[in-house]
Amino acid sequence: MLRNSLLLIALAFPFFANAQTYLDAITLDSVISDSAGQFDLSKSQNIAVVAELLSTYLPANTIPEDDVLPAPAIFDIIEDPTDPGYNPILADLIPDERSGTSSSAMISGKKADIEGLGGGGGLGGLPITNLVDGVAKFLVQRTKQEINLTFFRHFYEALENPRFLELRTLYPQTYKVFHTIDQDVYRYSYFTEGMQEAFRQDLETIPLSLNHLIHHPKYDTLFTKPYHQSLASLALTTSQEMVAGSDPKAMIHNIAYSADWQTDSSVYNLRSSFQVLDLLASGMQDGQRWLKRENLSALLSTDKRYALKIFLGLLYAGAEGISFQLKGGEKKMLRDVLVEIDNQEDSTLFFRRYVRNFGEYAVDLQAQVDKLRESRAQGIEVTDGYYRFSTAFLGALTEGVAFKNNALGLRGSYDQTFLEVIGHVNNLNIDLKLKNYNSAVVNLVQALQTSLVGVELNQKQDLMRYSSFIATVASATTADEIAYAIEAVALPVGSASIKKYSQWNISLNAYVGGFYGIEYLEGLPTNNGQIYGISAPIGIAISKGLNPYKDHGSLTLFASLVDIGAVTAFRFQDPFTDQLPEIKLENIVAPGGYLIYGFPKWPISIGAGYQKGPQLRMVTDSQNTLIEANGYRVSAFLAVDIPIFNFYTSSL
Repeated sequence: MLRNSLLLIALAFPFFANAQTYLDAITLDSVISDSAGQFDLSKSQNIAVVAELLSTYLPANTIPEDDVLPAPAIFDIIEDPTDPGYNPILADLIPDERSGTSSSAMISGKKADIEGLGGGGGLGGLPITNLVDGVAKFLVQRTKQEINLTFFRHFYEALENPRFLELRTLYPQTYKVFHTIDQDVYRYSYFTEGMQEAFRQDLETIPLSLNHLIHHPKYDTLFTKPYHQSLASLALTTSQEMVAGSDPKAMIHNIAYSADWQTDSSVYNLRSSFQVLDLLASGMQDGQRWLKRENLSALLSTDKRYALKIFLGLLYAGAEGISFQLKGGEKKMLRDVLVEIDNQEDSTLFFRRYVRNFGEYAVDLQAQVDKLRESRAQGIEVTDGYYRFSTAFLGALTEGVAFKNNALGLRGSYDQTFLEVIGHVNNLNIDLKLKNYNSAVVNLVQALQTSLVGVELNQKQDLMRYSSFIATVASATTADEIAYAIEAVALPVGSASIKKYSQWNISLNAYVGGFYGIEYLEGLPTNNGQIYGISAPIGIAISKGLNPYKDHGSLTLFASLVDIGAVTAFRFQDPFTDQLPEIKLENIVAPGGYLIYGFPKWPISIGAGYQKGPQLRMVTDSQNTLIEANGYRVSAFLAVDIPIFNFYTSSL
């Protein structure tokens, strides 16, 4: 029975009118009398067309049990303010005098196939150059290794720290790998292949992990409003559907009627705007497809003066139950808004723009859906297709938000935030699909931060840093690329721990870093001044751990013997030149003494002291720069602590 069919459709879909509303509007426009500005019901054929089409937009409870209504009864229902089927917009178009109508014209409720009236839808001394150069290369490499090891230690500690659940939740496979490595993290180079695979697995599933994160109990207190949390989840779901190339009409419907909107009244009007958009989207369907551009042009054509008005009236029929909350707190029904649009010229112009703008997006979306489906069927990945589809869909959503802003002046503080979250997460999903991992993690952090609405994301800098590292390693294709990725992100934040965790330690040691001081040069007119640069003194270090049980750092007396800072600085810049200009031992001799403090948990030390020389000040691939005068300097340095050989270490 028609009544039962209509009731089932109404329950399943809020807009229960026929799926080709725009075509019905164009068809009905064709039977408008230009002179009267109303339907021409002087011909029996016109009566059948108008009554047949309008009957499908009546509420289900107006259809009798026998599924038969006479044509006059249909017109009476639409014109009667007391009837549930009353439609003041369409009533304007029904003439008072309907002499040509006949009570014998019966409408069964099943839409006839009317041909010809509507468009179809489709869609030094001793030459020791090599020795010095070799040591300099060793110091450069060891400096990088100390820094890298510190980075991995801190990464491991962050993953194990319960307070930093973001990393563990977003990168579960990475956590498992590092948890297995445990204290053997210093052997990180043996595990790079396993780490890289874990990184890739985690990145591919990061949208799901992000959804788990925002629903973690910790984030219950970070989201200032409950709906921020639930709508962030809705944005995640929507963006995943977008990248999957899901039906955009179904996606709009899912947004409009998602249970996530029920958590707070502050976004009531935003939800209502999407329900209006859903109504409009349904009205532009022809079966399972959206209208073509020529159909949109016909609907908005000035030659068809009443098509848009009829379309508005047909939307009115499906607008029941949609309302907006005004600033005073009272509700305003969408049907009343549509009537006002019909009665006010400015509002009608706005509605025309609204229909045109969304219609253009609908046409573009249908074309993109067709292309994506065709390319998938052929096994082709259309890189720009995802961007085009998502851009059009986000444009359609933006147009939906604009309805309440322009029609009722109801701008909401969360409107733009919701669209931004969807945009960030959508870009995240597209980047993952195209394996643009570095861009993906940027959108990941932006989406999470935007979702929190005014609350600063915990450990944001660390999350970005470690995520960028994961993304870079995951993208690497060779061992060298992985090494470069580690060096790029591993900043000096670790420690050479042997001095910190022992009572006493004696070692051959180097300190590679920057220095600043005052230098005195004998026999020169200008014999003193400021000096700074790269220092790499090598000598004997006697160190004591300051409370080794708690790692309060270390204190060191350091006697320097030589300083190869100039060569080390050159090798940092140029690791490839085979032969350097000749260097003699006397060029690098630099006796001196320093008091040095080693920072806890860092491979970084700070020291101050006195040193003589060295003569060698600068090295290039073609010449050395020497200072022949005796030089003495008092300086301070900040450097990486590099033990070369341990002579003695006392146990705790």
